[in-house]
Amino acid sequence: MDQSIIDALKSEFLTYAESYTFGYRAPKVQLDPVEHLANKLAKDLVLGALRQKGIEVKSVPAERLAEYVAGLLEKRPEIRKEATKRLKAQAAMAASILGDLDTAA
Repeated sequence: MDQSIIDALKSEFLTYAESYTFGYRAPKVQLDPVEHLANKLAKDLVLGALRQKGIEVKSVPAERLAEYVAGLLEKRPEIRKEATKRLKAQAAMAASILGDLDTAA
């Protein structure tokens, strides 16, 4: 290969490398378990409603979907109550199962 081509490629690469900036990912905000489950339940309800209306879910931008979920959670406090109820039932079941296990083994 011609040395002038190699030199040009090296120069181009160095220019690119000097101007390159690494992407930044913001850390995810950790939701409490009730909020996490409430968001999941609300999202499932929104997705179901969109499908019933014949709207292809992939066509809805993520930001718009998040707005729908937040709006639903605001209008329907029973979703958070259901999430709390499910988590309490899950904790009771886990406690029951732990009581049934032979932990001495």
